[in-house]
Amino acid sequence: MPSSLKAAKVMRVSRNLRSWGNHDANQSQVWRDLDEFSTLRRVRSPTSAMGDVFEADADVVRDIVQNIRPQPNQVGVAAFHGPRLISVEVFGTASLYEQEHPTLMHSFATDVLMHRAREDREAVVTPIVSPLEFASDVLRGRMTSHDTAGLGTDIRVSGSMGHSTALVHDGDVVHLSMFRARGQ
Repeated sequence: MPSSLKAAKVMRVSRNLRSWGNHDANQSQVWRDLDEFSTLRRVRSPTSAMGDVFEADADVVRDIVQNIRPQPNQVGVAAFHGPRLISVEVFGTASLYEQEHPTLMHSFATDVLMHRAREDREAVVTPIVSPLEFASDVLRGRMTSHDTAGLGTDIRVSGSMGHSTALVHDGDVVHLSMFRARGQ
């Protein structure tokens, strides 16, 4: 799933956790987001399957993914499309990051295609924000802590520039995702 759609889902889940104490992502909105993405990519999917959209862009995405390799000891990535910060992803270990690297690159490549399609319709220029400035702003936001279905604790933080979600187990961050807020 493109990180922009994951970001919307994270924001909905965070809002529902604060309000109702459940991890509801509003599945009908997820389907609407996928429909919008399919429309932007000019892909028809009778079942609104994300796989159909991915298949349509497979060659472009594959080229992007194959050209970006993880670096030794890399534990995270900040993804940009031009000056626009898409997301920040951090893992607890380099081996966890390396395992997830192809999935992240696929997600970011799909984001680039989606942003390009949107920019064809609307000229949006976003000033460059450093990943550290972004993370600092988000992490100063409102924090909530929630139980998970498995091991660890789900930590959610919302700031003026964006939102984050982290899985923390035994005091260690297993995975942290940060997304900019819409309109930022």
